[in-house]
Amino acid sequence: MAVGIKIVAVIVVYQQFLKDTETYRTLLEGANIPYMVYDNSPNAQALVEKNISYIHNSNNPGVSKAYNEAIKWAKGISASHLLLLDSDSNFPKIALETYTTAAVNFPNQLILPSLTSAGRKISPFYFFNGKSHYGDSIKEGNLQLGRQLAINAGSLLPLAHLENVNFNEKLPLDWSDVYFFRELSKTSIKAQHIPLTIEHSLSEHEERTLSSVKFRFGLYLKGISEVSDSKGEKLMMYFWAKLKATKLGIHYTSPWFLIQFVKRLYG
Repeated sequence: MAVGIKIVAVIVVYQQFLKDTETYRTLLEGANIPYMVYDNSPNAQALVEKNISYIHNSNNPGVSKAYNEAIKWAKGISASHLLLLDSDSNFPKIALETYTTAAVNFPNQLILPSLTSAGRKISPFYFFNGKSHYGDSIKEGNLQLGRQLAINAGSLLPLAHLENVNFNEKLPLDWSDVYFFRELSKTSIKAQHIPLTIEHSLSEHEERTLSSVKFRFGLYLKGISEVSDSKGEKLMMYFWAKLKATKLGIHYTSPWFLIQFVKRLYG
């Protein structure tokens, strides 16, 4: 690792053994860096590797709590950068080397790779009219942080330049990234989109059980009031939420989604 650069990582897992995750197999298994495992599973797992800090939280508070704890931990061991990870990313072999080079060249900036899923660039992405839009046209180099945002996973944070911005723990999953990177855009920090592409498994591109879809849709609805920054944007978010509820209701042949939407909108 370059002088002055100390990269550490955090991976959030849920009902998975660390060594079974795609992120471990393609990045962490061969990475000589300290990292935290934040385990939201009902039951703890045994991890004895010396470079791992392990936290088990059966309350499953989501990623925002995990990332906040990791930021504290990383600062406590004098790391310069924290790499945010979840369990479902496929990294190329050059990933850590590319991150290190970028951290050396842009030590005070956010380092953001490209994440792709189902053949589309899902990060960085555009966010306007209360909705995210694929970032296929976003070029490498300086990012317009704010209008252009990023998914948490794969992001490398310069710890000395976060300026007291934390993840909103009222947003455990959905909207967590939108809120966090918007808050960062209000500071002086800049962002660099680097030439690194990671294949990411996005939950909405996978078939899931009805119970898990209901859980995520509930969080999605609940987070709108927390993340919207104007009345106009909030109205647009509810418009997209109604459309999403309709599509999910048709797909799963269940009125539950529209019922929850109405309850949230008028409750």
